[in-house]
Amino acid sequence: MPAYSFTKQFAPLVQSGKKRQTVRRDDKEVHEGDVLEFYTAGKTRKLLREATCIRVAKVNIFQPVLYIDGELFENGLAEAFARADGFKSFATMRNWIDRRYGVPFEGVVVYW
Repeated sequence: MPAYSFTKQFAPLVQSGKKRQTVRRDDKEVHEGDVLEFYTAGKTRKLLREATCIRVAKVNIFQPVLYIDGELFENGLAEAFARADGFKSFATMRNWIDRRYGVPFEGVVVYW
C-alpha cells in the first residue's frame, strides 16, 4: 500500500479532506484504484487518513509554466492546481518545489 508523509504545512489539509492531490517525484509505483495511506512527517508518524487513488498524471514544472500529462496549465488553471495542492499560488508552489527538488521538475501528481 503506497504511503505518503506530509509536513505540518499540509497535514491538516490532508486530514480535513481539503487537499486531495500531491505532487511527488516519479519514484513510487502507484496506480488508479490503489489504497493510499497518509501520515504526518517526522519520527512519530501519525496516520492522517486513507483514500483510494483516482488518477496519476505526469507533471512538468518549468520556471514559468506547468504541464499535466502534456497539457499546458496557464494562468487560472495553474493557480487552481496550486491551491488544490495546498499552496497560495502557483508561484509559491513552484518556489517550494524548486527549493526541494529543483526546477525544471518532472514527477507525478497523485489524486485521491
